[in-house]
Amino acid sequence: MIRQSPQTRHRDELLADSFRACRAITKQRASNFYYGLCLAPEPKRSALYAIYAWMREADDAVDEPVGDITRKLRYEQLASATEKVLASREFDEAVQHGPCWPAFAATLQEHDMPASWFDEMLTGLGDDLTAVELQTDEEMLLYCDRVAGMAGLACVRIWGLIDSASAEHADSLAIEQGRAFQLTNILRDYVDDLRSDPRRVYISAESLDAAGVASPEVLAEWSDSAACESLVSRLATRARDGYKAADDLNSLLSPDCRPVHAALTAIYRGILDRIEANPQSVASAKPVKLGKLTKLGIAARALASRVSAS
Repeated sequence: MIRQSPQTRHRDELLADSFRACRAITKQRASNFYYGLCLAPEPKRSALYAIYAWMREADDAVDEPVGDITRKLRYEQLASATEKVLASREFDEAVQHGPCWPAFAATLQEHDMPASWFDEMLTGLGDDLTAVELQTDEEMLLYCDRVAGMAGLACVRIWGLIDSASAEHADSLAIEQGRAFQLTNILRDYVDDLRSDPRRVYISAESLDAAGVASPEVLAEWSDSAACESLVSRLATRARDGYKAADDLNSLLSPDCRPVHAALTAIYRGILDRIEANPQSVASAKPVKLGKLTKLGIAARALASRVSAS
C-alpha cells in the first residue's frame, strides 16, 4: 500500500475544499445555470462549477459598484492572476489567488483548455470597465462571442463529444449558442445595463437604426411601440437561430451530459419565449425570470429524457 505524504494529503484536502467552494458559489449565484449544471455526472459537474466560479469572480470584478478606480484595479488583479494560472496550471500558483483557484487550475489542466478562450473572455469583460455603446451588429456579436461563446467552448470541452463528432463543428455550434444566450441576456437586462454606471448599451446602433428606434432611451421608455417591437423581434429571431444550432450540438455531446445542455438551453429559451410574448418587458426595471419550480421542472424533464433513452 502506497501512503501519501502529509504534504500530498494536505494538498488534496485543499483541492477538495476548492471544488466545494466552487459548488457553493455556483449554487448561490448561478440562478439559471445551476439547475442545468447539477445534472452533470462527477467529475464533470465539479469541473463546470470551477469554470463558473472563475467567470463569476471575473464578472464581479467589472460589475460590482465599488468605484471606477477600484473596479479597474480588481479587474487588473484578476487578469494578472488568470494569466499566471493559465501559464502554470499548477496548484502552488493557483492557491495564492483564492479558494476557488486551485479547482480552476486543475480543470484547465485536466481538460487542456486553451488560454486564448479565457483571454477573449477577459477582453470582453474589460470593455465593461468604461461606457459601452456598440455601433455595429458585428461588434455586438463579437461581444457575445467573447463573454458567452468562449464559456460555451469550455463547457463542450468538459462535456465531451461522441467519437464520430467533429470538434470543429461542435465548437462552431457552441459559439452560435453562446450568441443566443447573450442576446437573450441583452434583451432581458436592457434597462439595468442602460442605467448602470458606467452606462452600457449592448444593442448595436445598427440594430436600433434598422428597426427605426431613434435612440437607446426610446427602447427603455417604450415610446415608439411599433419600432421597439420590431427591434425585439429582430434580436429574438437572431437568438432563435442560435438555439436551433444548440439542437444540433446536443446530438454531438457525450450522452451523459446531454441533459445538462438540454436543461440550460430550455431555461434560456423559456426566458426568450416570455420576452417574445411580452416585448415591452424589455423596458421593465424587473428583468424576465423563470421561477424556481419552472427551472426544476425543466431539469427533471431533461434528466428523464436521458433515463428513457438509455
